[in-house]
Amino acid sequence: MRYWLILCLVLAGPVLAGNAETDKKLEQIRKEIAELQAFLNKAQDEQKKLVQNLRQSDEEVARISKQVEQLRRALEEERSRLKKLQTEQAALTAEKQRQAASLSDLIRATYALGREPQFKVLFSQQDPAAVSRSMTYLGYLSQAHKQKLDTYQLTITNLSRVEEEIREHEQSLNEKLKTLFNEQQNLIAQRRQQQKDARELNQQIKISGKSLQRKQQDRARLQQVVKSVSRSTAAKLPAYRSNISNDSQLPLARLKGKLPAPITGSTANRFGSLQDNGKQRWEGVLFSAHSGDQVRAVHHGRVVFSNWLRGYGLLIIVDHGQGYMSLYGRNQELMKGVGDWVEPGEVIASAGRSGGYEDDGLYFELRRNGEPVNPEIWLARR
Repeated sequence: MRYWLILCLVLAGPVLAGNAETDKKLEQIRKEIAELQAFLNKAQDEQKKLVQNLRQSDEEVARISKQVEQLRRALEEERSRLKKLQTEQAALTAEKQRQAASLSDLIRATYALGREPQFKVLFSQQDPAAVSRSMTYLGYLSQAHKQKLDTYQLTITNLSRVEEEIREHEQSLNEKLKTLFNEQQNLIAQRRQQQKDARELNQQIKISGKSLQRKQQDRARLQQVVKSVSRSTAAKLPAYRSNISNDSQLPLARLKGKLPAPITGSTANRFGSLQDNGKQRWEGVLFSAHSGDQVRAVHHGRVVFSNWLRGYGLLIIVDHGQGYMSLYGRNQELMKGVGDWVEPGEVIASAGRSGGYEDDGLYFELRRNGEPVNPEIWLARR
């Protein structure tokens, strides 16, 4: 409680920093926080260095994964643009051929009249009315000739432009493909490092015989985080309107058995079942998944936590109002930050193995007033 009081005072710092007395109080608060942080650091388990390595490798995997995904999207856009240009190129080429044939016919028709046809008609000693009609026709023919030449030239110019753009986009596409390949290799290497760090940490925990104690500590930390974000956001979320028929706007409390699953995959454990140590029970559901699988929000809400937490890896928590929260852990990448609003089915993360786990998956919890509830009875049957 004292810790949270200190944090509240720190957040109020800009308001209090108006005079020397306030500055003195702030300095004292900073000192107390420094002492508290030093105590917490000292209280960390003996695998602190390994935990730091694991967190760094998890975050590096997330960073590279984000770059890979951005490159993939850029490639899709590049391919789409290239396809449109190629379609335009084909149309211009066909139009060029058609115009060339039409122009060729016009040239042959003009040639058939002989050189300088206007003069021949003028001095042909024909009836003046006939001469006038012939001159008018030749004028139209000459004008059509010029228009077709201009149109043909414009088509050639456009075709050259499109061909040049295609060359530039093909070059850009090849460069992006090369960069993507390199980043994918970096991701593979970093995932290997992630696995290595996880194995080393788990081996040290096993040797120390503190597996149960560590899991209890991790669970306590998660509980602390949940309580903290509950207090800080409860009054800021707008009230839900009960008269809205759209499920995305209904309170979560009215959607038992209707929530969409956060990921496509089977459940690897059941809520309340015993964990491997035979002493703790699962407070959530573990979904089997592949690295990079999309993780989606189960309901409308706001992200109140998006960070790495020991035992849960890259964790994202969404507050749905009325005391309900959903938790998504072990992610490879977090795509939403604190304060972001999300809709049901919106992608918020990608599945992975962060947090010291050797298999990919998604850990999912649903909580009401800070306490875990069975997610399986809230999710729609698949």
